[in-house]
Amino acid sequence: MTANWVRGYSPDLLCGRLEKAKAVDGNGNASFQGFEFTSNAAVLNSMVSLGSTIPELEKKRIISKAAFNAASIGVVTPDSLLSEIDKLEKQYLKETPKRYVLVTSLSVGRFSKIRRQSIDSCILTFRPDIPKPFSKEATKIEKQASYSICGELPQDYLVAKIAVTGKSSSEAADRAIDAIDLFRGIWNLFYNRKHVYRISSGSREPVNKIVLGPLHTLHFPTAKLATESWWYEPDYTGPLKTLDPSKEIESFYGFQKRVRESLRKSPFRPFLESAIIRYTSTM
Repeated sequence: MTANWVRGYSPDLLCGRLEKAKAVDGNGNASFQGFEFTSNAAVLNSMVSLGSTIPELEKKRIISKAAFNAASIGVVTPDSLLSEIDKLEKQYLKETPKRYVLVTSLSVGRFSKIRRQSIDSCILTFRPDIPKPFSKEATKIEKQASYSICGELPQDYLVAKIAVTGKSSSEAADRAIDAIDLFRGIWNLFYNRKHVYRISSGSREPVNKIVLGPLHTLHFPTAKLATESWWYEPDYTGPLKTLDPSKEIESFYGFQKRVRESLRKSPFRPFLESAIIRYTSTM
């Protein structure tokens, strides 16, 4: 078994609460009364460690489904719940990776010429507009997605397409966003390294010049939506003034090349890349 309980927690207590709140209908389908499951879901997710690197959203899905499965089968115990989690994790790992395309945008002038980039089997391409087949599919969820976005959509951002593979839509989206955030992090370091300090007044603005657009949609390579879910930027309040990297493009690419070479040579590459992603995601 690869799934385990994290030390310091009491799974018996939580399982007892789930068992007390569960209800099973005549068809053997389980449910949880009141808010018992919702209130304990986040704790349950923290209590379990999986034996492999699985995206956070996929881990939550596995653990949630395992709780309902265990409740349907019999008494919810630490052993029965962990067994179901382990079973679902192994099923997930056996899945054949599929090809996806994430479509998003950057606060870079839409007619800027940014080279095709690639990292860890993710291929990033940039263009002025969303290709029509992808745009047509994205409009199917734009109305719903608009309720998650605070501010008008940008009209002059550069469109980014990230070709990626994943065992699930959530894994593919996580990998694609991490890939573009890594490049954004390197590019923002290029611009921010010139400033020792920063003084600002008025409304708050990001420190970074290159930010993501508010909405990200996931498609199959045919352009068809891969999921009706969407990903969005919760801190977005409206479009920023776009950046034009053309004046420093050679220095821009030279800096990127040096950073990527240093990362490739470093035994701490995963940690450094993670730090760059966090740096650009929080500034």
